[in-house]
Amino acid sequence: MFCVLDIYKRNLEIIYKTTLCSKATFVIIITTIAAIVFPFIFAYRSRGFWLKHDTFYEQPNVRFKGEYFFVGFTNDISNVIICNNIYDFPKLRKLDKCSTFKVKEIDKNYDGKPDTLEFHMELTFAPNVHYLQHFILILPLDYRLQTTCPLKMQSAIILQQTILPRANHLTITANLMLKQKAPLHCYPKVTDKLLNNIIMIQETHSYNDNLDNFNVNKIINNYLQRNFTTHLSEIYTSYDLTSENFKLHLLVDYPEQAVYYRPGFWQVLKWAWIQYLAIYIAFAWLINKIQNYIFENDLVLAYKSLPSTLMQRIADRKKNY
Repeated sequence: MFCVLDIYKRNLEIIYKTTLCSKATFVIIITTIAAIVFPFIFAYRSRGFWLKHDTFYEQPNVRFKGEYFFVGFTNDISNVIICNNIYDFPKLRKLDKCSTFKVKEIDKNYDGKPDTLEFHMELTFAPNVHYLQHFILILPLDYRLQTTCPLKMQSAIILQQTILPRANHLTITANLMLKQKAPLHCYPKVTDKLLNNIIMIQETHSYNDNLDNFNVNKIINNYLQRNFTTHLSEIYTSYDLTSENFKLHLLVDYPEQAVYYRPGFWQVLKWAWIQYLAIYIAFAWLINKIQNYIFENDLVLAYKSLPSTLMQRIADRKKNY
């Protein structure tokens, strides 16, 4: 006794024919259009069909530019301390009381990108000054993204701090984060340098005659009006009351962060096509079942054309009977 197996099979194609202006043609046109259009409407109405923005994660390559600007307000209102190495003119030099300035960039994982910026400075007070009440510190940076959406811009660490009375030793730790008002335009092979301009105002000649024209708030406001800026987050502050002169120790980490960007045409098309195709498969299967039901049950008038092999089998069966 032999075991018989079904090892291969194929369907015989049955063709239905009709005239151009007929109900059968109208049914095919309507069902075919429905199979194409309905998946698009369903995908679009369910939201998220067109990808308007996306997110990638990257640790930025941040470099300290070697510049700093410090403004300190003391207990003596008439005695303002301004330390910097950006603006060099006589009236500011008289207000510079900074005795020590140290910066160190630390690469913890040896990947060529700094992970932490360590900033240290000390002030020497005048005899009638005992402590700082408030200060503003600006450290210009070179900020770069190099993977999905290349970006090169000039950013800054801006720190504004109110100090407890006679707390002259201040230690601050924080993270540097990217703040976006709009998605980043993504061109994978082109580096965006639109914001690669100097943050600190360089036109120092307008301040030589009148120091009152110098406004730090204007510098900060101009910077904050940009669509892409950096700011300090998760700030932790500790004080020490043992120091006579003011000491600031700042530790800023550069963590991996989320960057919102506007995807390109092919990424949007790929995302939309995957959603459309997934819904189209289900609709196409349903429409095919409807078409089969209509024509197999002769709900519309059409001429049925059978394959020659099937016709021969039917003829052979009639002869046998």
